[in-house]
Order: sequence, then C-alpha cells, then structure tokens
Amino acid sequence: MFVEDAGWRSDQARDTGETVLWRPFIRVTRAGVWAGQTDNGNWMVGRPGRHVLPVDSLPGVVALLPLLERSMAQVAADLEVGSLAEHGLGLERVVAAALDERSSAHWAAHAIAWLDAGFPAAEYQDALRRVLADKRISQRARQAAGRILSSASLAATPDPSR
Repeated sequence: MFVEDAGWRSDQARDTGETVLWRPFIRVTRAGVWAGQTDNGNWMVGRPGRHVLPVDSLPGVVALLPLLERSMAQVAADLEVGSLAEHGLGLERVVAAALDERSSAHWAAHAIAWLDAGFPAAEYQDALRRVLADKRISQRARQAAGRILSSASLAATPDPSR
C-alpha cells in the first residue's frame, strides 16, 4: 500500500525495524528530517528513505528540537493549524526537553522564546526557575524566563477582592 503520488512513504522504524507507512508533512531540518503522520494517525520523525522514529520517544523528541529555531507562528503555519498547544506532534515534550537541565543553552533559549511568545507555560514553571540560576543560558533568555514566571504566578494568584 505505497502511494508515492500522494506523498506516502514506506520506511523502517529505527528501533524496531517495523515498516511504517507515513506521510512526511513538515520539514524539521534542511538536512532532510521530516515529521509526518502514519496511516493510523501517529506522528513519526525521520529522513524519508532511511528510518523514522515515533515523536513520543526520546530520540524522536530530540529530532524535533530544530522546530524551536523557528517562530511558533511559522511552525503553526507549516502544520496548517491555528494553535500548537496539544497538537499531535507533541511540541510540549519538545519544549520540556529543551528546558531540561541536560539540554544545551541553545535549545533552552529557543524554548523560552516560544514560551515568551505565548506557548502555554504553566507546566514548565519548575524548569523556568532552574533556568533563572543557569549561567550557561543568556541573560536575555533568563530575564524572559523571569517575566514568564511572574506573569504565570500573577495569573495563578487568586483575586482577593472576590
């Protein structure tokens, strides 16, 4: 069931060797990494003609990190959606991985830029607190993390006049 004209690919999953029918939809890198849905609706990432990974696996999440180098608006436009929150691609996991203390300052800064641009920040408050003290991360990104935390805590504080 390989329909090349419709953009469908038949590639192997890297870790299982299973053949996966998927349709690359969004280019992740200029080096040819794409993300797309399988015939059963799951999202995969990889190089067509080589191998693919499920986006909910750690290697799959890492493969999606380059999407953070684009603006949220550009990624949403490429995915043809109005909102990236809770999209099947799992961008919440990508932002979380970028903010992980084992991640580079580069990815953390891009994740903070997404949060600063409006990507839902509530679940990342602990990571943002850690970022505030991480001198590897640029001062600009740390200041943005502080702003995000301030606005999130203000939004979470109950109104005493009610």
